[in-house]
Amino acid sequence: MDLYYSNTSSANRSVLMKDGFALPQGSEAKSCADPEAFKKVESAFEFLDIFLEGQEFVAGKHLTLADISILATVSTFDIFQFDIKKYPNVDRWYTNTKKVTPGWEENWKSLTDMKAALDSYQKQSKKQ
Repeated sequence: MDLYYSNTSSANRSVLMKDGFALPQGSEAKSCADPEAFKKVESAFEFLDIFLEGQEFVAGKHLTLADISILATVSTFDIFQFDIKKYPNVDRWYTNTKKVTPGWEENWKSLTDMKAALDSYQKQSKKQ
């Protein structure tokens, strides 16, 4: 897990992980390991939403490394069912950026594989 999240902030790791495991999905995410970290993530999404007002991409009129970098972070929250739809500009940007980013499908497949492995591990550890 630490290797996968090595590029995310400590606030992101606190939100996504609890005792080394992915947090529950959907509305249960509000009961995360660190509610203050969750608030910071929400604030970051609010900032990004405002920043993207009237813009197609993060840093200009074309896809840049900034978009790809932020796409990696946003997609990690998406796989854990963070409510991106609460942020309409982020949602619009995310939908578009997934379509135009080379290699997106491979990234998404890796995320779904990682989530499946985490879910399986959690299920096995609950049996013990």
